[in-house]
Amino acid sequence: MKGALYLLLVLMLLPVALGVVEHQAVDITLHSNNVAEERITLSIDSDGAYDAVDYRLDQRPLAVLFDKGYAEQDQPDGVLLVLNQSLVPGKNDVSFTLLFDGLVTQQGASRAFALRLKPVDNASLDVNVTLPEGFALAHADAAASPTPDSIGTDGRTITLRWHEEGVSELPIIVLYDGPSFPWAPVILGSLLIVTLAAVAVVWRRRHAVEKKALLGALGEDELLIVSLVKRGVDRQKALCAETGFSKSKMSKVVRKLEEKGVVRKEPFYKTNRLKLLPGWE
Repeated sequence: MKGALYLLLVLMLLPVALGVVEHQAVDITLHSNNVAEERITLSIDSDGAYDAVDYRLDQRPLAVLFDKGYAEQDQPDGVLLVLNQSLVPGKNDVSFTLLFDGLVTQQGASRAFALRLKPVDNASLDVNVTLPEGFALAHADAAASPTPDSIGTDGRTITLRWHEEGVSELPIIVLYDGPSFPWAPVILGSLLIVTLAAVAVVWRRRHAVEKKALLGALGEDELLIVSLVKRGVDRQKALCAETGFSKSKMSKVVRKLEEKGVVRKEPFYKTNRLKLLPGWE
């Protein structure tokens, strides 16, 4: 990626407690918002019992995730993390998670992740870097430095893996690209919306024409009954009182409206209630 700015963060973990770090595992998950999530596990062979473990970082993280609690102390050359985990003589595992920003630089859809690791006590080192879901390694001869021992995928994300023995420093750079904008689905979706809108307009216009034609086929008395029912005067007895029609005339008008598919009668106590059929509401 031409012109990319590579920011190298030195992550140095130095235990104050007496003991030897035999193995260091760093599992890094990169997120689409350029936040790097680092889960660090140290295997420590302690020569005694201690109440806490101190670790120094060159840069203050966005957050520290540690269920046993911790404290941060500013140092001239970084930040000291005091992790509230007791050590016992012999083998101990200490795990915690750090969140960082500033480890990923971005130019357009291209991104670069850079980190310099310094294993504690030159311990054996295992590093995994997982790209965000849907992202891919850059189309370059050297998308990652140093060359990973392996690159795998679960079908959704890509993970690069390194294993080192006896190194004092491991600078890692990974170049990767974000997913391209899904123009095809967006265009197809837009066309579908436009088509549905056009169909809806045509249907409404056709329905309006058909309804106008049907209205033209109704007589004056029938139109009066339809307008009253729309206003909520729907009981046949009330319609007689409103229009002054006799019961026989009202029955005749209602029967014609039923035959034309405009209304239906529903028994309501000692009278009938008229309901407009769909399209006439």
